[in-house]
Amino acid sequence: MTSTPSDGTRIEPVAAYHPDPRVLEDASALLGVPVALLGLLYFVAIAPLYLPAAWRSKSGLVRRARVGAAVAGILMVLYLIYTELFILDALCLWCTAVHGITFLLFVVTLVGTMQMEPEALVS
Repeated sequence: MTSTPSDGTRIEPVAAYHPDPRVLEDASALLGVPVALLGLLYFVAIAPLYLPAAWRSKSGLVRRARVGAAVAGILMVLYLIYTELFILDALCLWCTAVHGITFLLFVVTLVGTMQMEPEALVS
């Protein structure tokens, strides 16, 4: 399964192969930390913010941390999609699944935060 952008080039669906293996090595880490480990650490770190008790919390800090984490996740997803499309010229199916989960968390966070009582958002 391949994708063909408007310029007629092919994008391979799995980022496990690239004609120049150095490209994969360069793109597999961010600031020396493997992106897979960064993703794992991200989801472990945000898990407490999505527990029911955290959603019921009156703390403005918890709310801001949840929104900030969701925004940081989306920014990272945008960076990774850019890397896949324009540097690697390959799409990683596992990464795409995680990008979708991160996007859904972002939407849930924004909708959930907007549905809170206005006085809860100010504190």
